[in-house]
Amino acid sequence: MVGLGARATLRVGALLFVAHVALLAAFGWAPRGHALAARVGWAVLALAASGHSLEWSRNPFQKPYERMTRQFGMMMMSQTLWALAAWLTTSPGA
Repeated sequence: MVGLGARATLRVGALLFVAHVALLAAFGWAPRGHALAARVGWAVLALAASGHSLEWSRNPFQKPYERMTRQFGMMMMSQTLWALAAWLTTSPGA
């Protein structure tokens, strides 16, 4: 079995991050207040992770641990914000 390779994997990942944000935005999410702020923060971090992945693909073997740590940090924080937005949206009185 032949894999994509480091560069192609990072580029496909960047494309999927953008598609992820675009699909969720297209299907309408209309939170208000703090939930909206959390969702905007999620989208910004997801798109930043996409840009980071694309930049990383230019030279995937330069400082891989540092870049991987940064990528995971953006991804985990964005998912934390998504969970916060979901919690705020579904909380009683939201």
